[in-house]
Amino acid sequence: MSPIPSLGLRSLIRCGLFVASGILLGRLFHVVGLGPTFLPLHLPAQIGGLLMGAQAGLLIGVFTPLFSSMLTGMPALVPMALRMALELGVYGFLAGALHRRLKLRALPALLGAIVGGRLVLAVADSLLFWHLGLPRLSVAQNAWLALASGWPGVCLQLVLVPSVAELLKRHLRAGRPLR
Repeated sequence: MSPIPSLGLRSLIRCGLFVASGILLGRLFHVVGLGPTFLPLHLPAQIGGLLMGAQAGLLIGVFTPLFSSMLTGMPALVPMALRMALELGVYGFLAGALHRRLKLRALPALLGAIVGGRLVLAVADSLLFWHLGLPRLSVAQNAWLALASGWPGVCLQLVLVPSVAELLKRHLRAGRPLR
């Protein structure tokens, strides 16, 4: 038996649906110029992590920005989609781990995932800027910038993600397929 359980076919298909929904949400929000403000690609990773666990949340978080970049050109692959793949992968993983493994309710698990994802992004940005020889900010400054620039999206996530996850959980528990 493998120490890391593998995802079954049904779970992989659901992961694909979450990735597709992220790409669609990204397009819809960017059409009206609100993508960078409301962070729509973050939503599927967080919801998927809460519903399906850490491994699925990680896959959804990593592949959503990468596939969106390849299919739509948004976000730009380098550096944005790569940065987002790291951040969203952490979001999905932590949301799933905190909610399903540590048995935290959805909102505290989501808060932990947001803080963890933003901190990982801040460290990655500090290392990237240092590596490229660019003027660099401290990890704390990068963390503050990440939180300050994305606060409308974080508010949307805190309101929307737990509610949508609970609705989907009830829907799936009732044995109804996702349509």
